[in-house]
Amino acid sequence: MPEREFKSVLYTRGGGCEELAGLISPEPNRVVGDLSEACISKRADLLVTRRPPGDFNLVSVATPVGFDTADVTGVVAAVSGGPHSGLAARLADVVAHRLGVGVTVASAFFQDENKAEAEAAVDRFAEEISGAQRLIIAAEDPQAFVSQLPARSLLILGAPGGSFLSRTFFGPGARLRAAAAAGAVMVRYAAPRVFHVMEEPVFVSPLHHALDTLRLHDEPVLAVVESGSLVGTVRRGSLMAAEPSTPVGDLMEAPHSVRIDQILPEAGSLDDDPVAVTDEKGRMLGTLRLASL
Repeated sequence: MPEREFKSVLYTRGGGCEELAGLISPEPNRVVGDLSEACISKRADLLVTRRPPGDFNLVSVATPVGFDTADVTGVVAAVSGGPHSGLAARLADVVAHRLGVGVTVASAFFQDENKAEAEAAVDRFAEEISGAQRLIIAAEDPQAFVSQLPARSLLILGAPGGSFLSRTFFGPGARLRAAAAAGAVMVRYAAPRVFHVMEEPVFVSPLHHALDTLRLHDEPVLAVVESGSLVGTVRRGSLMAAEPSTPVGDLMEAPHSVRIDQILPEAGSLDDDPVAVTDEKGRMLGTLRLASL
C-alpha cells in the first residue's frame, strides 16, 4: 500500500463520488448533515464531491469528471509548479495501486522556455512514486495533451491555477469532455488543520491543588477548564513555586488556545506547548502538541 494513503475520506452524492472514494479508501464515509462538521468529526483529509462550495477550503477536495474505471490501463498525474500538484501525484499513486495499474507523471508546455519548468515538475513528483513513468508533452490545447497520454488513462490534475495545463483544461471556455477516455479527477489542495493532528484534551480544574496537579501531570503548561470551557492556563513553574494546597485558579494566567478549524501552526510559532484546542464558543475539544509536528 502506498505510504501516502489517505487516512479519512468522505464523499457526497454525485456521479462517480462513491466509486472514487472507494478506490481511495477501503472505508470511506458518506457525508451526513453539515459538511464542515462532518469533515472535523471524521478528521477527513480528503473530500470527494461533485460540487464543492466555492469558498470551502477545510480539507483537500477531489472532483470526478466523466469518471469511468472500466478497462483503465493506467493513471496519469498531470503536474506543474502549482500548489495542487503534490495532491494529484499522491492521489494518482493510491488510485493506481488500488486498480493494479501503473502511474505516469506528466506535464505539458506550450513554449520552449517553459519546457524546463515542466521537466522539473515531473522529476520532482515522479521521484515520490515507486516505478512512475515520466512524460513531457508539447501541447497547445487539451486534445493535443490527451492524445499523447497512454491509452485508457485516468487523468488526475490540479484545480485552475497559474500553470498552462490547468488553465487549458479548466480556464474560461475549456471543455471537460476533452479529458482522458477513462475520465478525469480534479483536485484542490488544502493545508492541514488543527483537527487533523490534535490529541485528547489534557486539562486541570481551577479547584485542583498545586501539589496534586504536579503529581498528575508533567506538561510544562496546562489548560484550565471549568464546565467544559477554557478559563485559563497554568505553568508548571508556577505550580512548583506555590504552596502545595494553593488552588490552580489562583495561579492561572489568561487562556491560550488555537481553534479546531485553524490552519496548522508551525512548531515553535506559539508560546505554549502543548496548547488547548477550542471551538468558536471557547469549549475545549483537544490538545495540540507542537513539538510532535
